[in-house]
Amino acid sequence: MSYEVPVIEPGQLVLYNQGLAVAYTASGRATGTTSIGLTTLVHMSGGEQLSLRAALSNPSAIEITANVAQGPGYSTLLIELVKAD
Repeated sequence: MSYEVPVIEPGQLVLYNQGLAVAYTASGRATGTTSIGLTTLVHMSGGEQLSLRAALSNPSAIEITANVAQGPGYSTLLIELVKAD
């Protein structure tokens, strides 16, 4: 799965599976005005819910904006099925 989210504050985003953070999916930045993005594999079973949230360790809220320098004016999320068990 891949995501890219345009933000203006520093911070981290994390994927959650069934409400639990998937540790290796944290992505973020300390400064700058770029998007936060990640491409990774996540093993899931049928019926499980995947969500993208701000990390609990963020010092403040993260604002999604269309005004990020040289970035998209939208968020993207791509989920691909690689193999069904």
